Amino acid sequence: MDEPALIRQAQDGDLNAFNRLVLEYQTQVYNLAYRIMGDEDSAADAAQEAFISAYKHLGYYRGGSFKAWLLRIVTNACYDELRRRKRRPAASLEALAVVETGPDADGEAQLVSEAESPSPMIR
Repeated sequence: MDEPALIRQAQDGDLNAFNRLVLEYQTQVYNLAYRIMGDEDSAADAAQEAFISAYKHLGYYRGGSFKAWLLRIVTNACYDELRRRKRRPAASLEALAVVETGPDADGEAQLVSEAESPSPMIR
């Protein structure tokens, strides 16, 4: 593979040249993303985001190690995602809801306790 020629062609808009670079580095990019993210789906998403970002910013590549440039992009994509998750933690609805079941609940989970009511007690 003539990496410098492929990079120049990709910078000139040749998508096939960029795809050859992706095929060359996809395993290394995914493996790094997996080590940082810790799960397959997040690693695949981060790797995809990194390749999209690399393609969009190929004009900023100024030489040197293309592999190092690409691995830095995937590292940044992973850290960006981890920071985003920290700002907006996800919790399941089941973990947030107080679930009560009773003998007349037909085994169905109830989200609201029937013992408490917003209306005042009538005597």
